[in-house]
Amino acid sequence: MPHLKNLTLNREYKAFLHDDFYSTSSSMASSAKIETVDIFSEDLRERPNASRDLAQFICKMPHLKNLTLNGKYEVFLHDDFYSTSSSMASSAKIETLDIPSDDLRERPNASRDLAQFICKMLHLKNLTLNGKYEVFLHDDFYSTSSSMASSAKIETLDIPSDDLRERPNASRDLAQFIFKMPHLKNLTFSGFCHDDFYSTSSEMASSTKIETLDFSYDDLRERPNASRDLAQFICKMPRLKNLTFWGSCHDDFYSTSSAMALSAKIKTLVISGHLSKRPNSSRHLAQFIFTMPHLKNLTLGGYYHDDFYSTSSVMASSGTINMI
Repeated sequence: MPHLKNLTLNREYKAFLHDDFYSTSSSMASSAKIETVDIFSEDLRERPNASRDLAQFICKMPHLKNLTLNGKYEVFLHDDFYSTSSSMASSAKIETLDIPSDDLRERPNASRDLAQFICKMLHLKNLTLNGKYEVFLHDDFYSTSSSMASSAKIETLDIPSDDLRERPNASRDLAQFIFKMPHLKNLTFSGFCHDDFYSTSSEMASSTKIETLDFSYDDLRERPNASRDLAQFICKMPRLKNLTFWGSCHDDFYSTSSAMALSAKIKTLVISGHLSKRPNSSRHLAQFIFTMPHLKNLTLGGYYHDDFYSTSSVMASSGTINMI
């Protein structure tokens, strides 16, 4: 089919195909004109040849720009998919990749190869790495991503974190991966991280190019250090214009945000909190909002103590907000 540009291949939730499909696809990939592929992968964990051929098919297509590799919420691939993808990554033309994570927690080689595949692709600008609500990756994914981040071309990253609360090295490497990427402008992040993620993020925040941050999930109510570092991270970023924040933080988040508000570059803020029984945090949040010199647009959800409203009333005349 000389004019086929968009391919969606599935059988309800999965495709069930003989190895010959993958080998033939690989051998003919270089002649394909396909630009967009959405494929629901079957379980290839025990099929190294099919996994390898699938990777070759993806990387050989000269016009493929958009790839969604689905298995409902996860994919199941042999290590040969990841090693082949890594070795051929520089030849891929993919600009947008959406891939649900296989469970690679006990697979260091596959985790390392996945990181290399992502960072080696010369045209990859948009990456969504998901596994329903979280991803499951060996520490080698994070260490390799960190070491190769400066070569990545990614501009938009959507990643729900693995549960890294007991994994300080992986948490630190994830933060380094994010802040070392020279082209990253848009970050959507959710998950659970060790305090080292937040301290590293705070230390590296001034070097980032991120303009839009959507942050959610981690419960920091009993973690003052992480809460403080998160506030510093937000206020230190020199190009952050759009912030969406859904989370539960210790009072130190709000007091630090208030103290550093003048340095923030945020123009659009979407924030939700449950502070109805926390007068200090409510007051500090109001101070943060009305002290920021560039804030123009505010969307506020949640429940707040009366101190939020009384402080907002006193400070409203000095604020720069155009739309609430």
